[in-house]
Order: sequence, then C-alpha cells, then structure tokens
Amino acid sequence: MIAIELACSFPERVQSLSLLVSTRGRYVPDIRSMVPLLGAIFSPTQRGVVKNTVSLNYPSDFLDRPIGDKDVRSVLERHYATLPNRHKPAGYKALVCQGMAVQTHYVSDERLEVIAKAGFPVLVVGSMRDILIPPEESVKLLQRLPGDQVRALFFKNGGHGIDTQFAEEVADGLVKTLKRARL
Repeated sequence: MIAIELACSFPERVQSLSLLVSTRGRYVPDIRSMVPLLGAIFSPTQRGVVKNTVSLNYPSDFLDRPIGDKDVRSVLERHYATLPNRHKPAGYKALVCQGMAVQTHYVSDERLEVIAKAGFPVLVVGSMRDILIPPEESVKLLQRLPGDQVRALFFKNGGHGIDTQFAEEVADGLVKTLKRARL
C-alpha cells in the first residue's frame, strides 16, 4: 500500500511498480487468517510467533512437503527462528499497526487511475491461496490498473509468502518489470 501511495503521489519519479500480494485497503479478512494471526500477535514465545507466522504465510500442503528427512514447515520454522533480529517476524506492535493500516487506509479508483495513466510498467502478483491478503485484492488492483504496461502473475497454489514459495518465478517477473522500465 505504501508503494501504491508513493506511485500516486509522485508518478513522475516512478520507473516501475511491482505489487506482490497487495491491497488497496479496507478488505474483508479471510476468517482462516484469524487463528494464526492472533497466535502470531499474542504468542508469549518466539517459537509460537514463528509457528503462527509460517502457518499464516504458506498453505499447509506446501508446508507438509518433504525436503530430505524433514518437511518444508520445519525448515521454514528453523529459518525464521534463526534470522537476525532485523529479519525476524514482526512483533505485537508491528502486526497490530499493519492490520490497522490495511483496514483503515484506502486507495481510491481516482488515485489508481493516476498510476494507470502514468505509463510506467506495473506488475501485479497474486496468490490464490493467500489467507492474509485475499486473492480478490490482487484481482481488484489488476482490474483498476488497465493498460498494456500492466502485467500479472497469479499463483494457483501460492500463499502470502510467494517470494519464498515461488522465488524463481517472482524474481523473473520482477526482473522483466524492471527491464520494461523507462531508463
């Protein structure tokens, strides 16, 4: 949402815009997100925060896939738990503030039209199994950003963590968008 606001406010300074599992704001949350979201916010332990964050970001069938003698879930939980502090899952205050932002902020059709008319390359990436930002939000962005400069990637089995789940495909989309930018 911040990237959308900056692009609306200063379109002449934007070379390209990539919106990964994003929203214009004020959407109806997916009820399935409530248990892991509240668990991540109120867990008394870092381990609880990590477990709930992983469940919030990835579909369970993806997490249950084997990787050697482990599963994806245990690998990701270990990864998140061992990150340096600046990369750990957000704490209570940050999660509450993010939640309030997406529920109270809203980018109007008129503001999105500024982006559409600006002509810079736009990439909208959606994940059809995202329980944090419903996939309909990416569809709405795509519908309100018409034009030949707009491209979309939608992942049928992706969760909110598509930059990890589909790292190569997302990276390719980002690189192509940057290459389409006016240089």
